[in-house]
Amino acid sequence: MVVGLNYRTAPMAVRERFWIEESRRYEALLQLSRAEGIDEVVVLSTCNRTEFWLWTKDVTLAANSVMRLLGACLLYTSLDFMWSTFGATGEYRPVETIVSTLSWGADYDDFDKMRKSGAHITELTPSIYRGLAYMAAGWSLGSFQRNDPLAADYIEYMLASPEIPESVKTELKGLSTNPVFKQNGKK
Repeated sequence: MVVGLNYRTAPMAVRERFWIEESRRYEALLQLSRAEGIDEVVVLSTCNRTEFWLWTKDVTLAANSVMRLLGACLLYTSLDFMWSTFGATGEYRPVETIVSTLSWGADYDDFDKMRKSGAHITELTPSIYRGLAYMAAGWSLGSFQRNDPLAADYIEYMLASPEIPESVKTELKGLSTNPVFKQNGKK
């Protein structure tokens, strides 16, 4: 199975967001080789394509493992892009995607413990990316909730939606009070 994109399926601007620099390819390969549902993997990332060649007995499980890796790394780096899309179109989907990162509070807790312990972080793992995305998403959602009526309406809709997990709703309710979501130096 191949998961990825290339010059035929995506414009350069999209391919650039998925490009994995050479120093991170081994890390991606190692993480995917240990991931659920993946028996063997090849990572190919050039200026024209980023592809993951997977050998698997369970296609869905393997594809989800790749998406978790990409989602954690890319979501953190694409929050501004999602807010730009929302600002330009008013679409619900980018806000919903950003809200989904609020389920990563445990990753932030692990990152915060590591940071407070003085441990030296030697690599940006998917868990660290998720923790950072959680923090950045919470801050930006709180800011948009206060300053953009449409974003505030979307957040209210999600609070009432049966499709949003209760743990994420709890995080949404705490956008203005959670100290993790405060801008540095502001209480």
